Amino acid sequence: MKRIIIVSILFSILFSTPVFAIDEGYYSTISFAVRSIGGERVSYDDEKVKGDSTYTVVRQNTIDSLTDDNYRRRTYNRFQYVALPPYSEIDIGYYWYNNTPDIVNVETIRIPMSRQIQERGDATKMLYDIGFEEGVTITNSHYREGKYLDVEGVGLISSDVGDDARKGVVIATLTIKPPVEITEYQVEYLSEYTSEVIVHIRNNTEEYLENVEINYKGNIDFPVDLEPYQEVDLLVYKTCTLEGNSINCGYMRIKENDIKTYCTMYGGSWDNYNYPSDSITVFNMIDGEWISGAQVQPAVEAFCIQRIPYIYTTEEMIVYIEPEEPEITQEQYWQELLNIDILPITSCQFSSKLEKYLTLLKPSRVDNL
Repeated sequence: MKRIIIVSILFSILFSTPVFAIDEGYYSTISFAVRSIGGERVSYDDEKVKGDSTYTVVRQNTIDSLTDDNYRRRTYNRFQYVALPPYSEIDIGYYWYNNTPDIVNVETIRIPMSRQIQERGDATKMLYDIGFEEGVTITNSHYREGKYLDVEGVGLISSDVGDDARKGVVIATLTIKPPVEITEYQVEYLSEYTSEVIVHIRNNTEEYLENVEINYKGNIDFPVDLEPYQEVDLLVYKTCTLEGNSINCGYMRIKENDIKTYCTMYGGSWDNYNYPSDSITVFNMIDGEWISGAQVQPAVEAFCIQRIPYIYTTEEMIVYIEPEEPEITQEQYWQELLNIDILPITSCQFSSKLEKYLTLLKPSRVDNL
């Protein structure tokens, strides 16, 4: 009998199948939702905007509505794509189901922000950096390279067995950065009709931006082509108003017509959960180990952010002139130095001894007494 038990144990060790992350009993996934669109100085075509609000997506959905195949597969093309102008905010929703009888401590949540081969997709290129990192994530069944965002986990999660899944929570907010910015400007006031304005323009991306239009006066647009990360100075002539010690040159507009899309994931074939790693929607650090979340299927790009064409209007371009200090007269100089009232000198005569004495008192920087 003992021999049978030993053989049975050896057989189970030698021929057992590995326990993959999807079989651990903790399931999770993410979503993209729209927190805000553009800003008060950004105009765009409403018809090009894509995406649902955070309230509609995160507050109204659970992992049940976003996955199938027992929480393992991310529902195809549901809350995975947004198209927005710069300065828009994107909320990342997080959803889970603890299908174990135990309390689970989710210490860290890792969100993939690029494909493993980053040239195929890297959303960080169009976002303000909020702590993106680059490295390798290893689970029991997956090895994934690329960029990611680590956020604080949701902490202790009690067992959900027998209970309905809970609504999602927002774990991070992304902001689309403008590809082109006016970073500074200088103004030389020439007359009430004309002023020289030098505008410093910067390409914030590694994209080649063609035919960026700078509108500086009425219907006058100045087209600019920008190499990746290029900075240029543009000289234009505007009508500026001089009021007191300030020069107001009004507004300028940046019009960017390009559409750019970056996707962070690529799905695997149906029912294949072990390859490729680009399909994993999220990772969870539990008890010091990474656990994979639901995976994208079929083999299509997923979790994409698109920047749509827009027009950005600057704030009023105002520069201030330093007021000139009035020239100090000799009487004012001596009055301030001696702290006494000095009457204007009309006509007087000095003795030779007194004149020599005053000469000795005279500071070297005063030319005439």
